[in-house]
Amino acid sequence: MRHPYGSALARIGHPPIPAGPVHPPALAWLGHPVTVVATIVLLINDHVLKALWPGLVTGKLSDVAGLLVAPPLLALVRVPALGATIATGTGFVLVKTTATGAALASQAWTLFAGPSRMLADPTDLVALPALGLAWLVSRRCRADHAVRRARTLIIVPVALIAVTATSQVPPPPSASSISVDGDAITVFPDHGLPWEKAVSRDGGRTWSVSPAPT
Repeated sequence: MRHPYGSALARIGHPPIPAGPVHPPALAWLGHPVTVVATIVLLINDHVLKALWPGLVTGKLSDVAGLLVAPPLLALVRVPALGATIATGTGFVLVKTTATGAALASQAWTLFAGPSRMLADPTDLVALPALGLAWLVSRRCRADHAVRRARTLIIVPVALIAVTATSQVPPPPSASSISVDGDAITVFPDHGLPWEKAVSRDGGRTWSVSPAPT
């Protein structure tokens, strides 16, 4: 279906406005180099780096990259850029600061991407300035071009995979051996976990963990 003012705009030299479910600015935003790099970082971080080096840096890196990728994905369904940015930030704050928000997000993500778990962690709010960069990127995106469209056809599915991968439930840790000495139960994990052993002296109700040697 043609835009009702497409012919008039063409007569005055303005490019016609395409009709359809997606705004060209949203495609440009998603195909912008900053968004593309954030998507690649999100994929590598969540599929590789988190398993190798779980901790503060990889956790916050996911938050920053996710906040750069989520607004242009939301804009694909005709949410204005500012609205997409605000909605992303609001949802992020609710999930990271309230148990209810984290639980609702976990349920929604489980329906969309399989078993998932979102955790409330107010320290993740340090990633919020990334939304400012996302907004600046949206303001710098210009007219539609074939090259950008082709790039977007590649980046859309990759971006969707990246944002859903970050909250998938990791496999439970497994033990290589367990020893019992009086009231002390000691568990030695398989290789690859960030701790050397866990010890309980109250029948397994509480545990103290010894970090793995560096």
